[in-house]
Parts: sequence; structure tokens; C-alpha cells
Amino acid sequence: MTWLQRYRVRFYVRHSIWIFPALSMAAALALAACSGKSTEDKTASGPMTAPAQKTVIDTQLKALQKAKDVQKTVDQQKAELDKKVEDGGG
Repeated sequence: MTWLQRYRVRFYVRHSIWIFPALSMAAALALAACSGKSTEDKTASGPMTAPAQKTVIDTQLKALQKAKDVQKTVDQQKAELDKKVEDGGG
């Protein structure tokens, strides 16, 4: 290999944009193949037993339920008051 060929190859490798990503993907695939863990191993370990974590939605659902309960109480009080007014002759 002459110095000109070495120069051209070196220039091409330095200035090409696809070589580094291609080598990185090949290395990642090789490491994934060598890891020895498959997706079957992860699912065969059994069901998840971790407790459910609280989320923002849980807080909102509790607030909504509390508002519905308060509305029921207000509706009952209004119904009782309306009944008293009707019984009182008003």
C-alpha cells in the first residue's frame, strides 16, 4: 500500500459520517448477544409483586370522590329543607 492509498483511506475514514455509527451499532449488537439474558428469562421469574405506587391521578380521584360525597350531603340537606317548607304550608 502506497502512501497515497493510506492517505486516501485515512481521509475517507476521518471524513465519513456513517462509519462511527455503524461500528457502534455492531458493537452494541455484539454486546447484547453476549449478555446471556433473554426476554424469556425476565418473564419466567414470576409476576410482579411490587405494591402499586401513588400517582397524581390517585390524588385527583380522591378529591373528585370527596366532592361527590359533599354534593350528596348538600342535596340531602336541600331535600330535607324543601320537605319542611312544603309541610309548613309555605
